[in-house]
Amino acid sequence: MQPGMRTCCGIGIVVCLGLIAPATAMRAAEFKDAVKALQEKNYPRIVEILDPYLAEHPRDARALALRGRAYVELFAADKALADLNRAIEIQPLKTGGDFLSRGRAHLLLHHYDEALADLNVAVEHNPNDAERYYFRGQAYSQQEKHEAAFPEFHKAIELDPQHFRAYAARGFTQWRKGTKYQATSYQQGAHTYVLMRFESVVDRDLVDQGLADFARAIELAPDDPRAYQQRSQCNYELKDWPKYAADRNQLVRLLPNYARLLNETAWFLATIDYDAVRDGKRALELAEKACELTKHEDFASLDTMAAALAETRKFTRAAEDQDQAIARAKDLPEQVMKILRERREQYRRKQPLRLTDPRSI
Repeated sequence: MQPGMRTCCGIGIVVCLGLIAPATAMRAAEFKDAVKALQEKNYPRIVEILDPYLAEHPRDARALALRGRAYVELFAADKALADLNRAIEIQPLKTGGDFLSRGRAHLLLHHYDEALADLNVAVEHNPNDAERYYFRGQAYSQQEKHEAAFPEFHKAIELDPQHFRAYAARGFTQWRKGTKYQATSYQQGAHTYVLMRFESVVDRDLVDQGLADFARAIELAPDDPRAYQQRSQCNYELKDWPKYAADRNQLVRLLPNYARLLNETAWFLATIDYDAVRDGKRALELAEKACELTKHEDFASLDTMAAALAETRKFTRAAEDQDQAIARAKDLPEQVMKILRERREQYRRKQPLRLTDPRSI
């Protein structure tokens, strides 16, 4: 191997100490510190180390590529692209690792054609790297091209049977292939958004295969929240309330300070019209923490607190908290305000809230 060359594996950049010529690459101490930070997944530290170095050596391709990779992991896609474009221009293709990183940056920006072009190059130059197939699958999946995505995730698992993210991603493609969704567009400001609404199961076998993949992902990485989140949404659509509640409780365990998650889970537990799952006491605990995290200024958290108080038969306090929710929501559309006021009157009548679809506002 020639001085200055590096090898690539699943994480995109793996550098070998001792193979960099001091005259053409980072100083030894900086290089060692940057590699250590990469191994520790301390991506802010990589940027901290390389910023001053690249200010003096702006054409060091390996330093640019390493900082670009760090920016990808930090979701700073524009900065990542700037570094990776320059790195690839200065030092043409070696083993495709920089193209993997740049493809990921394009994915973050939803530049799917560019992402696929880079990921195709990355796969071509290292067809035994599971990560390259995984991210190429993501490029298809994010475009709702699930038939194309499935073999990519399958290949990633074949190459790396411990790749829990590939199991979760393959599970999602199986779910989507086995269900029917309706796309609904809506406008918000200058942007158009597409909302996918579940309609029905069309192939139960595919759905079950998807759920099995989620279970395998969780088995491999029980402390990673992503598969729990995806599986919980599937169980919600299937109206399997006990399994949905179990997954949400796991998510709360893993993300105890995520206010939106706490609020959504509390809302479900306080309002679901299913006696075996509804839990007012637990809902109240989660709602109180969500309100604390949002400093009692979020109307949705206050609305949930009121519902949890009503479920625990604290109707006077429920109506008072609903008053606060209404005050915080005064700029929302009238149809929303009407719903909030109706709930307040319901609590004043000493009636808890019951919903068959707790996603309702």
